[in-house]
Order: sequence, then C-alpha cells, then structure tokens
Amino acid sequence: MLVKMEVPQRSKCTAQSLASSYFSEYCVVNKMNEETGSDFFCVLPANEARAGNGFYLHFSEGENLEEEEDALSFQLTTAAVRHWLQKRRLTYFIHADVEKQELYWVDPFPQIFEKVRELSSAQETVVLKVPKSNVFSREEEKLPDAFLESIDTFDGHLFNGTLKRISEDIETFSELTSFSEKPLVEETDQTMSIKYKNISLTAIYPDPQDAFFQGSCTIQLTRLKKKGEADITLGHRELLDLFYFGKGTDVHLGMRKYVRLYLEELDHYFVDFGNSVAYLYEEEVEELSVVIDFFIKRYVAKITSYLNDLKSFGFEPYQGSHRKFMLMTLTSDLWEKIRTHAKDHPTSKGSYEEGYMYIPFEDKNQIGIEDEAGLELFNVYGYYKQDKNDPEKMVVEVVWESLDSSADQQLDSAYSVADTYSFFVNDLLPRFFVSEETVPKKGLFRTKQVKVQRNQTKEEIERELVLSSYRLSHYPDGNAELADTFQALSEYMIEKEFYTINYKSFEKLLEQFDTLLRPELSIGGDNAKVWYLENKGEALDNVAQLKEEQENQTFSEGYFLAELFLKLQTIVLRYQESFDGKRIRESELLHDFSELINEYNEDRLIRLLV
Repeated sequence: MLVKMEVPQRSKCTAQSLASSYFSEYCVVNKMNEETGSDFFCVLPANEARAGNGFYLHFSEGENLEEEEDALSFQLTTAAVRHWLQKRRLTYFIHADVEKQELYWVDPFPQIFEKVRELSSAQETVVLKVPKSNVFSREEEKLPDAFLESIDTFDGHLFNGTLKRISEDIETFSELTSFSEKPLVEETDQTMSIKYKNISLTAIYPDPQDAFFQGSCTIQLTRLKKKGEADITLGHRELLDLFYFGKGTDVHLGMRKYVRLYLEELDHYFVDFGNSVAYLYEEEVEELSVVIDFFIKRYVAKITSYLNDLKSFGFEPYQGSHRKFMLMTLTSDLWEKIRTHAKDHPTSKGSYEEGYMYIPFEDKNQIGIEDEAGLELFNVYGYYKQDKNDPEKMVVEVVWESLDSSADQQLDSAYSVADTYSFFVNDLLPRFFVSEETVPKKGLFRTKQVKVQRNQTKEEIERELVLSSYRLSHYPDGNAELADTFQALSEYMIEKEFYTINYKSFEKLLEQFDTLLRPELSIGGDNAKVWYLENKGEALDNVAQLKEEQENQTFSEGYFLAELFLKLQTIVLRYQESFDGKRIRESELLHDFSELINEYNEDRLIRLLV
C-alpha cells in the first residue's frame, strides 16, 4: 500500500521574519508585544564597541504613500510616534519590502523634531520619510555606521533634556489656543498691542518729555507662558538694537540680531534677547518676526516724527540722546570768544533791539537767549574734547539741548535744532568770521585800491566749520559729495550681507552717466573715452549678473553690490567737471535710489540712538 507523502509548505516570509533574520546575525533580538508600540527590542552583543546598547524596531510592510526619487513615505499614528518619545532607547522605523527581500531604515527623531505641532494637534496620523539609500546590505556583514551613530545622537538628546523638552512642548501645544489667527492691532498715541497666532506684544512708545525716553515692550509666547517661563521685556535701546537691524529679512539669512543660531539637528532656533534666551520652533520664529517687523516700523516712525518736530534733520544725536544734537565743532579759541560775547551782553544790560538777549548762566559753557517776554529760546552747551586730528589741541563740540520746561507757551516759542543752527551761522558766528578784501574806491582825481573788512557769509563760514551729518542727500552738491555717497552705500551693502536693488536702477544710472559725461568726453581725447567705456563695461557686467540673480529670485551678496557702487565712485572721481550739483539735481541722478538712501539715513539714525 502506497502512502502519499505531503511536502510541508514553506512558511510565508513576513516583515517580522525578514527583520528577525537580518538583525539576529548582529544582535540579540527580542519580540515585543503590540502594546509597547514596537515590534522588536535588540541588544548589541559583547564583542561590539557599543556592547549592551539596545534599540527598538518598528516596521511596516505596507505600500509607501508617495513615490519620490530618493525617499519612501509612510503614514503612522501620532500615538505610536509619541510613544517613542517616552522610551529611553532609540526606536528605528523599518520598512520591509518582502517581495525584494530588502529592509530600509530611518532614525525618525530628526523628522519628529520638525513635526512637533503635528504631533500635538488633533491630527491622528503623521507621515515619515525613509531614504532609499538607507537599505541594509548583507554583503557588509555588519550594521551600517550611520545606523549605530544614531544611537549616540539619541543618547545625547536623552541626557541633555532635549527629549523631555520636546515631549513637554507636544503636551503644551496640545492645550494651547492662539492669541489670534490674524494680526490684531490696537494702538493709541502712547501704546501698542499686537496679537498674532502664538505671539502677543505690548509696547509703550517713548515719551518725548521723558528725559530718558523710556519706551519698552513685552513679548509673550503661548508655549513659554504655558510652561511658566517669564515674559520677554525690553527697554528702548535694547529693542531698537535687537529688532531694527535685519528687519524684513528672511529668518534663514541670519541677519536678524535676536536670532543667534539655528540648531538644524533639533529644528530649533536659539533666540537671544539679552536679558533672556529661548529655544523656538521655526513657526514661532516666523510668527515672532511678523509681529516684530510691524511693531518696529511703527516704533521708529514715532521717533522720527518727534525728531522732525525738532527739525533735527541731519544733526547727529549726541551720545545717543534724543534731546541733544551736535550742531558743530569749533576751535577752543573761537568758543571762548563766543562765551565772552554772550557774557558781555546779558539780560541785565542793553536792549532787545536784535529781538533777543543772552541769558546769564552759572555754567560758563552754557549759552542761551530769551525774547522780550522773558521766554527762553534755546539752550546750547560746549563740551571740550581732544582734537582727533591733533591730540595736543582741544576743540569744543557745540550741542543743542532740549529745554526742560512744561510751559506750553515756552515750548511753542523755543528754537528748534535747525533754528538754533541758523542763529549761529547767520547771527552769531559772522561776528567772528571776518574777511579782508581789496576794493576800488573812487577819489576826486583817481580811483585807488583800499582794504576793507566784511563779515563772511553763511556759505563761507560753513566751509570752515567742522560739521557732522549722518545723512546722505538725495541731491549731492557736486562731484566729491556724490563720490562720498557711493562710498557710503558701498559700506552699507557690506553691512547688510544680502540685499536686493533692481538692476534697472543701475542701467538707468549708467545711461545718465553717458549724458552727463558727453561734453567732458568730447574734449578729453581717445584715452578718456576708452577708460570710461572699459569701466562702464565692467559695471554693466556686474549689472548683468544682478539681473540673472533677480530672474532666479535669489538675493545678491552685499559684497557684490558694494563692488558695483565702488565702480560708480571710481567713474565719478575721474570726471570731476561733469558732476556738479546743478546737473545732479536737474538730471534726478539718484531718483531710483531714493528708498535706499532713506533706509540708509534711518539706519544711521538708529545706530546713533543705540
């Protein structure tokens, strides 16, 4: 009797069996139950450098959601991923391609750090990507180095508290409600409040009557507030210094002063506010930047409005004060003559024929005048300083100071900064700036030359004074000032690091150069023409590169733009006869650079105030 023998069926290959077969060659593999959120726990053997280290495996043999060139995508429950954060060993996500008998792996934590908001929301699933390059090979006869190095990285995050902080943030985000999904702004003459998503900013504008100009702001982040961390509070100079420079720039460019460092591994930004620091997620930094940019624009507008009321124009704030402005620098001899003149014409003597009288102050370096009603018109102090050019000499910085008065009538009648400067150059200084000239004088029988003295004009006096101004003019008064403008803008571009200027502005400017230079080039010979065409050609090459960058929507490097402005300066310095003030004004030469000049002037003002 023949007995029919049945051939035993081969056990079906599964994700678990494929993974167990591979990892058993390099580790002690322990099967876990489903409640742990992992399939295997593996321990490295004694002969390994990381002997005794263990790790979890969570694998899938399902189809990937989206086929990409270099990665596979898989959908997991947020509950499972959050469970991995509670473990003190790294959990790898493994994809088993049973058909191809291949295993792919990924350390999921770099992606988890990027998805904290997703993991904390009501969203039930999250997507993980597995690089196609992360495939185990039996030919290597060992676990990949990158695979094992991930264990060390995880241990570092575990012991430095990163994993605990991330877990807390997930719980915090789950309980948070945003301040406002759209920017919500409330503003009065003295205060401002902005709420946007997870950021709240309240501010007090600086008070012009306050000697210390005490503006301030307080910032709250919902996550930090929920965790019991202190609000961020900044004073006037601090917020100007931190928020103004780099405003309006992309966070990733690293130009915002308060964004110190991007921790790529954790997808965190290290933010430093001077008196406090914080680790913020990218979304938080972007929301914060939106609020700060809106706020600092309004805050600076309040300051410039006040300075415009003072007519301070290009006069430099003295030692960072909003109530003191440098008028000019005089020799110590001239200042002492002015002091003597003021002392000899005090209120108690003379008359008001000139419309004012000098006030007798106890401080001999203080000068002021009052009108017939006895109202003080201005207050000026002289501060002795060592001459920068000659250390053995002393000079005097003449400084306008705001009147300390609460009387509206006196404040209304007081001289502005510009009015006081005008008094000095039109009324006071001409008494001491005298020129001697030889002029013809008709006699009875013949005309003879005689010497006469006259007071110098405002223009002549200004040419001899040391005047300081932080501002660039939209209409430079001649060749030298235009060259200095291009030099200043070149230095500004280096400070900005990255910037965008429409390439058409440079094209138009070089076309205007052609027009302005035509008369001088026509009589300058071939060498002059050749030199100009060569230097203009180099500038146009830079403009062509600028055009290409803008078509590709990339920022231009500051050094590149700085070089372009220096080329323009070189041309201007070569042809001195072609760039006089009248031609510059009539041609509107710098019209397309008006916004840049305005920005430069504001930037310099803020630097002086901080």
